[in-house]
Amino acid sequence: MALFDEDRLRPEPRRRQSRARQAGWWLLGIAAVVAGVFAASPAPYVIEQPGPVYDTLGTAQTSDGGEVPLISIPDETTYPTEEISTC
Repeated sequence: MALFDEDRLRPEPRRRQSRARQAGWWLLGIAAVVAGVFAASPAPYVIEQPGPVYDTLGTAQTSDGGEVPLISIPDETTYPTEEISTC
């Protein structure tokens, strides 16, 4: 009876991955890096800050001194808005 089994002392030979599997892992890694770069880079067509606030329920002055509503819907009944006090 041996104190140590010689088969257990010898490390298992490392199995080599196929080229297709290795290429797949590389492509997956590259895709993850590219996705990270796209996610971290700013988009050129997105406004990332608040803009001015316009009263769209009000009226605008015309060149002859009259007032016209900023938003009008043809053939619909509209009602005036009420002022809400914040006190």
